[in-house]
Amino acid sequence: FWVRNYPEKILVLRYPDIIPPTIVGRNIGMFKSFREKYGNVIVKPLYGNGGSGIFKIGKNDPNLNSLLELFYGMSREPIIMQKYLPEVVD
Repeated sequence: FWVRNYPEKILVLRYPDIIPPTIVGRNIGMFKSFREKYGNVIVKPLYGNGGSGIFKIGKNDPNLNSLLELFYGMSREPIIMQKYLPEVVD
């Protein structure tokens, strides 16, 4: 049960040297501070899959609050925010 339900997005947090800066939680202030520090970020649900529910939010994008409220309204699960790496498109 636990192996099946353990999200791989949490497993990679054990290897901070090979992933972009990442936070997991539900605190809007924490997410705002993270975006202020890193600029463009990716926001996604912890338990989403197949690219579902992934958003790129720019440093000055006014939609961060609305997006977080949408996620919070849809689920009680944590959200992941990561620094956007432009080379990911390659």
